[in-house]
Amino acid sequence: MNHRRLSHKFVLSDPLEHPFYWWPRTLLQYPLVFDQPADLSRMVLVRTETGEQVPVPLSDVVRDRVGATRATLSFLSDLPSGGHRVSPLSALQDGEISRGEVV
Repeated sequence: MNHRRLSHKFVLSDPLEHPFYWWPRTLLQYPLVFDQPADLSRMVLVRTETGEQVPVPLSDVVRDRVGATRATLSFLSDLPSGGHRVSPLSALQDGEISRGEVV
């Protein structure tokens, strides 16, 4: 399998900055389609504001003989008024160690 680095960035932003509008903690789901089969056990999602690695719950996984080709990513997030959240999803390279649980 080609081990080109897989990466995708999820960005949540509130450009209104109105004090009466915010996004409460919500389950977000995103469909993923991989350019090449992916090893899901190597994936990590990082909260850039804290550096925390969070679990990567994937569902609806479609696989071929060498790895996953599609999946749905689910994670929880909030967004305060005027907030900005960036969470990159990437695959660990050989030798890198996850600091969190990868599901």
